[in-house]
Amino acid sequence: LKGFHIVEDQRLIQFDFDSARLTDSALARLDAVGTALRAPELAASRFVISGHTDSTGRYDYNLGLSKRRAEAVRDYLVRRHGISAERMLPVGKASDDLIDATNPDSAANRRVQLETME
Repeated sequence: LKGFHIVEDQRLIQFDFDSARLTDSALARLDAVGTALRAPELAASRFVISGHTDSTGRYDYNLGLSKRRAEAVRDYLVRRHGISAERMLPVGKASDDLIDATNPDSAANRRVQLETME
């Protein structure tokens, strides 16, 4: 997260195929993110939570799935860490922004990323 020391990879939360359920590894990463978001340096910051899918399946289905993934991350940060929902905007991007474009069905593409709003 810009301006704060979080391991780059912790901005990326992975998901199982066709799932918006947070895995144990995702929860551990989100706990680190939640701690960082409560820090005074980030107290006034707002974030876009962008959900992504691989390219398997119909685009409209993947758009909904990617939005549910982003909402799952937001809801966890609100519920577990007390982060204000107003600070986080969940958006679904389906397969529009593949992290592994050479392998569009790669598990790496099934993710949520947090970015500061400019």
